[in-house]
Amino acid sequence: MGNGEKIINLGMLDDASYPGRVFESKLTNKEDIDIIYNAILENDNQVFLRTKFRVDNGEVTEIIFARIQNVVALDSGEGIKCTFQALLLLNNDEYEKLAEGKSDIAILAENASNDDVDDKECDAECSGDCMMHDDITADDLDDYLENIGALFGEKDDTSDNKDSYYQKYKKEHGGNSAISKYINFVDNLDASNEVKNAICDEIHRLSNEKPQSSDYNVCINWLETAMALPWNVPYSENFSLENATEIINKSHYGMKEVKDRIIELLAVRKKNNDNNGAIICLVGPPGVGKTSIARSIADALGKKFTRFSIGGVHDETDIVGHRRTYVGARPGKLISLLSNIHAKDPVMLIDEIDKAPSGASQNALLEVLDPEQNKNFTDVYLDFPFDLSKIVFVVTANDITDLPHPLLDRMEIIQIPGYTENEKVHIATDYLIPRQLKKNGLSDNELAFEEDAIKSVISGYTGEAGVRNLERSISKVVRKFVRSEMSEQKIIDGNVVKPENLEKFLGVPCFDNSTIIKANTPGTCLGLSVSGLGIGDVLRIEVQNVPGKGNIVLTGKLGDVIKESATVAFTWLKKYFAKDKNYKNFFEKNDFHLHIPEGAIGKDGPSAGVAFGIAFYSLYTGKPIKDHLAMTGEINLLGEITAIGGLKEKILGAKRNKVVDIIIPKQNNKDLQDIDKEILDGVRIHPVSRIEEAILIAFDKKISAKKVTSEVNECRI
Repeated sequence: MGNGEKIINLGMLDDASYPGRVFESKLTNKEDIDIIYNAILENDNQVFLRTKFRVDNGEVTEIIFARIQNVVALDSGEGIKCTFQALLLLNNDEYEKLAEGKSDIAILAENASNDDVDDKECDAECSGDCMMHDDITADDLDDYLENIGALFGEKDDTSDNKDSYYQKYKKEHGGNSAISKYINFVDNLDASNEVKNAICDEIHRLSNEKPQSSDYNVCINWLETAMALPWNVPYSENFSLENATEIINKSHYGMKEVKDRIIELLAVRKKNNDNNGAIICLVGPPGVGKTSIARSIADALGKKFTRFSIGGVHDETDIVGHRRTYVGARPGKLISLLSNIHAKDPVMLIDEIDKAPSGASQNALLEVLDPEQNKNFTDVYLDFPFDLSKIVFVVTANDITDLPHPLLDRMEIIQIPGYTENEKVHIATDYLIPRQLKKNGLSDNELAFEEDAIKSVISGYTGEAGVRNLERSISKVVRKFVRSEMSEQKIIDGNVVKPENLEKFLGVPCFDNSTIIKANTPGTCLGLSVSGLGIGDVLRIEVQNVPGKGNIVLTGKLGDVIKESATVAFTWLKKYFAKDKNYKNFFEKNDFHLHIPEGAIGKDGPSAGVAFGIAFYSLYTGKPIKDHLAMTGEINLLGEITAIGGLKEKILGAKRNKVVDIIIPKQNNKDLQDIDKEILDGVRIHPVSRIEEAILIAFDKKISAKKVTSEVNECRI
């Protein structure tokens, strides 16, 4: 282009019915680009480009017209270039003549003074055999203007790679209907150049495969997986804080601390207009509502909800996908879930994270849950990054003791304790019973439960911290009532479930709460524990001596940590009585056996040291501890008592066993502020910092606190 006669002419053509061909042409002259830009602005119908064709033998065809289809402007560093993608207005005969050369058609847009180009004028009136219909719409013109506008600073060049790939593959494979949808997908894809390059490479690979080959289907599956991801789906977060509060309060009873923390999270998101993801870890026993809390968060935010359970994960490939070289390779669960729900920012529940196999699978979870890494999460199957940073992750666990610290550090831990009996009664009355009545086709007037009957179900049939078994028991009662009504063989008179007729529905109670565990003989003590289900319980610790050589035997299916606690307590006791006159006869001529009943149940944890020490002390002195007393806490060799966990559950377990006095570590004093007064009613809490203080309380000795010192003999009883 430049000094000679311009071969770029623009004109308006009438409709025609001849098929078109696609070509590309480049301009480097700013003046020529301005001509086209202004022409598109001035003509709201169609714009055509006058150009020439050259074939391999050097001959130049007649000057023809082409309808502009797409324009890309870029700065190559050597000057402005403008690339046109246009539709050739050739009839079939003319195209066949050009095709006889059996070579690709090259498009020339150069100076008219070029020696090997025989420039010919084209009559703008010749609209007979060189015309094409298919009008440009207003939307098309907007796209053209947007592309050309990049020359004038109206658009950055971030789309260069996308358009160049699109042009390349559409030019090469535009007639291939098998891959045309993938080409169009790349053209409209809202993703990074790295992703576009990967997908275009796969399209190119597909175009070279025969449909009969196995790799053809592999390519198809990969491209379909990439297309299914929510690339262009907008973020959705528009919620009312008042409505969110109502949803969370309506769906759960109690849980004040948990609800407050969730509402605070939502309030901050609303205040900052923040749609970034979050990572919340709900820790608590089964059946306390961790999953339903996650659903409530999704409802409150107005987001889609999805979940997967780590319990079904065998290794890290279930999370990050399989390599394509494997037979039956597929993406990981996260990518699959996002494809299925078609959302970029759902609330995703990762259930039972504490069941994850250790090692590589936990490292894979670390990549998913780390805000600095999940922005560019790379599924092994797809092998390109996808942003997970907008997802609100809600992780659940029963016990996080064995989880790696780097993983815990990425999550905000929210503890969900078990329910009290009073809370369970409210939950059953307000939620569980209405739900089961509706599920089984009964109205509120057809069957009712007395409050004492609900308490009997809780205490006699459901030994749990949550309410899952409570709902099952209620469901069983309702089903049997419906059956009796339908068969006209009534189980009870009337329609009210009472404590005295409960056995007709549920049989003999599973738990006998009339039996109170006592420690009324020397060498026995009551310790407090929390089971793997999050249920607080009372353990009877028994110590006996037999003639021997000072050895100690531990039984009751004890774990390594609790065995160490027993050994530490025994060593502390020997030091405590080291100067006593009976020391040698007692410790050197006896063997000692420590046992915790219910040996089929595994027991472990760092909170039994105080109870062990008191039991050994009781055996040595021959004095039983005071009635209705239980204790929890760990000791070290110096006799200091250290903090424990699960205080609320342990107090609940103590109350079920009619315990009145509870010894706890002084370091746990702060935890009492978070425990409802309802739970603390009826018990006396005794915080202590040394085992000598615990001894004074256990044996009901009146002594000034000033006399309790670190000297082992000063407060001996």
